[in-house]
Amino acid sequence: TFNWMWLLAFTFFFALASTDIFYYRDELVLQNRGREVDLSREEWVYVLCIIWSLVAVCIVALLLNHYATSSIRLCSFVIGWRHVEGVVIFIMMGAYYFLIFANTGVSGVFNGIQNSYFAVWASFFNSVFTFGTWLRENKDIVVYLQPGRQLPQTTSDTSSQR
Repeated sequence: TFNWMWLLAFTFFFALASTDIFYYRDELVLQNRGREVDLSREEWVYVLCIIWSLVAVCIVALLLNHYATSSIRLCSFVIGWRHVEGVVIFIMMGAYYFLIFANTGVSGVFNGIQNSYFAVWASFFNSVFTFGTWLRENKDIVVYLQPGRQLPQTTSDTSSQR
């Protein structure tokens, strides 16, 4: 949960910095790989919707970490928030990797000492830390339930039976 809070904070900073670039786009000359980037208003809205949706994903993940405690059974699979959480973190990590690869660097849109540059790097590192924490906490996660078998008992279940 703490990793999600840090990821939310830096994603929020990145969204604010991107929104700031949008508001001052007429005064800025944005370049990416030596070519001027001139996005229309609709394209800016699309980009900002994606960035702000990452903020929403972090908020929803925080809420689900707190309130989603039960799993559902679909056919022979048992799926809980912890299963989906790993996929969500992995996708966010990939999205930040793409943002860094395509838009940072000497000739990228986010270069130099500016809020968006530091926020996108901090968001990427925090998504990696969040994924690492998820892997550590869920190293013995059970995804598939074979027909006729029961879920194995966790260590907390076996300690209460003694």
